[in-house]
Amino acid sequence: MFSRHAPPVSPVSPARPGRPAQPGGHGPQARQRREKAEDKPRQPWLLTYSDLVTLLLTFFVLLLSMSSMNRVTLSRISTHFGEQGEVRAGVTGTVPERIRLLEPLLARPAQVYAHQREIKELLFPGAELPPGIDRSMLDKNLRILEHPEGVVLALTDDLLFAPGQWQLREVSRPLLALLAEVLEYITADVALSGHSDPRAEGAPAGQADDAAGYELAGRRALTVLEYFVQRKLDPARFSVAGYGPDRPSLSGAARAPAVADTAEATEATGSTGAAAADTADGDGGNDRNRRVEILVKTTPRLGGYP
Repeated sequence: MFSRHAPPVSPVSPARPGRPAQPGGHGPQARQRREKAEDKPRQPWLLTYSDLVTLLLTFFVLLLSMSSMNRVTLSRISTHFGEQGEVRAGVTGTVPERIRLLEPLLARPAQVYAHQREIKELLFPGAELPPGIDRSMLDKNLRILEHPEGVVLALTDDLLFAPGQWQLREVSRPLLALLAEVLEYITADVALSGHSDPRAEGAPAGQADDAAGYELAGRRALTVLEYFVQRKLDPARFSVAGYGPDRPSLSGAARAPAVADTAEATEATGSTGAAAADTADGDGGNDRNRRVEILVKTTPRLGGYP
């Protein structure tokens, strides 16, 4: 006889309540497969993009640092050499057109003789000349001279002062106001020097009064400085000297000075280019001796005392 027995049934652990059965297998191996699948980057281009953004950020930071360094360096160079084109700190607004055109002309002293008329018209526009002073009078009493340290603006006393006086004439104030506007936008230092006639004004020929000449020359230069300071220019930029009759203007020549003549005139008088402006017309040289020179130091000597 055969006996039939039911196959053995393996015991089944009861399902945990609240946890549904998960298809796809159970156990640690399935869990590891799922974790590995989750660790794989789904968007690999993000890594390349983040690297690119980092490189761009570094590049722009480098450009910014280089730009700041160049501005500081150029500012120091401009201050040292007195180069034009820089606007003084504290000056706001747009640079006037006439000053923008003047800057490159004043920055090249060796070429001022060839551009005298242009410089005069930019310094003193015809429409802004005060009553009583026309273009011909200005041309006669204003000289633009070359100097080793820059450009000299030489104004005779006929434009600025009454004979034997150091107080400014009323007609001279608009002229100095135009000059003050130019100096306001230029960073170069300025040297003011007063000069008088070898013989005292009004004294007979051959009778000199040196003491009076020195005092008059110094007071006139100081008066011009006081006016510029009243126009809010920095007094630290200016120096003042009164040479009296010691540095008379050249006269008796009606030609442009050669290079050798310019060097000799510089040693003899401290100014250059005057020979081209003076003529032998009687007392014309004496008239030009009574002057105030405004030296704009656009090319100061390296290592020299300011």
